[in-house]
Amino acid sequence: MRIILLGNNRLADEVEDLAKYLGHEVVGRLTTDTIGMIQCIPHEGLVMAAALPSTKEVFLEASKRYYCKWTSLVSPHARVGMGAKLHNGCVIMHGAAISPYAVIESHTYIGCNSTVGHKSRIGECCTIENGVNIAQDIWLGNGKLIDTGLRIAESF
Repeated sequence: MRIILLGNNRLADEVEDLAKYLGHEVVGRLTTDTIGMIQCIPHEGLVMAAALPSTKEVFLEASKRYYCKWTSLVSPHARVGMGAKLHNGCVIMHGAAISPYAVIESHTYIGCNSTVGHKSRIGECCTIENGVNIAQDIWLGNGKLIDTGLRIAESF
């Protein structure tokens, strides 16, 4: 599938690597300044590859002007448990573990070797960096950025 990445930073490098590993062709990497080019680049899907939740919001608002088909990327080296729900446009990296009945909302990135506990819910447009451990029954609201290696034991 020909995809466009929305973002052009370190995280976008990781997402592009995963996309290519999965056999997709990355035909563009757009920034908030170049989002208008979306209509000029033939593609079948968009992938959110911005790290900052505020940048994700800008991309989402701008993309409403265009027909957009959001694509999710899930590494074959990630584990997604029975009954877990991944909403449209998620990116789940290598070694991530999504426990049974967890919910990952749209446009959320789960980094390498991160875990999301049983029945936890991660809001829309979140970025969970590498090596994060989120306990069971946790609710993270929309637009959260959780830095590398943190352990989350309370909802917020």
